[in-house]
Amino acid sequence: MVDVKQRARDQTRSLYRQGILKAAEAVFVEKGFAGARMSDIAAAAGLATGTLYNYFKSKESIFAEMLREAGHDFFRRLDEALDSCATPIERVYAFISSGLDFTFERGGLYRVMHALGPPQTLPPEIAQDYAELEQGYNERLHSALSSAQSARQIRDDISPEMLAVVVGASLTGLMDAVIADPRQHIDRSAAAIAFTQVIMKGIAL
Repeated sequence: MVDVKQRARDQTRSLYRQGILKAAEAVFVEKGFAGARMSDIAAAAGLATGTLYNYFKSKESIFAEMLREAGHDFFRRLDEALDSCATPIERVYAFISSGLDFTFERGGLYRVMHALGPPQTLPPEIAQDYAELEQGYNERLHSALSSAQSARQIRDDISPEMLAVVVGASLTGLMDAVIADPRQHIDRSAAAIAFTQVIMKGIAL
């Protein structure tokens, strides 16, 4: 028999964790990862600092869970977009547009992640989740490009591995220019359209 009280406690705890993550993201965006303190996050979530420690042991563990949840949401949306495509070339378009749309929506989190520096300098709690996110991203990009090459819809004189490196690095460069530097005032929609046109013309047959 299901323990109704335990299920209610679990649901309540899950709601508290979600509230903490939402509050923490706002704090990280405002103060940066280095400047954020557990007391800041607790205050933003409407909790005592001691209560916050009942849910998360550190700001690193909070950020790691934020990254996991953002990754799950991103891959869910990306996979839905890819699955709706009729042809391999459409999957390449969908990969680029979905990735840009999601990152622009979560621009604050991207800026915080960017400010943390390269993967090798990340706190251990965050590095593993970042590596898994990056691996899932690269695998999907490689698959989309490889399928389009097999269907002879994009150039095949460059390996899909190298194309994935070039497209992925170009996407990162665009996001750094548009999102990571808050001093930039670039039209995101126009930048996304221009980027997609340039990349697709570069890899098209």
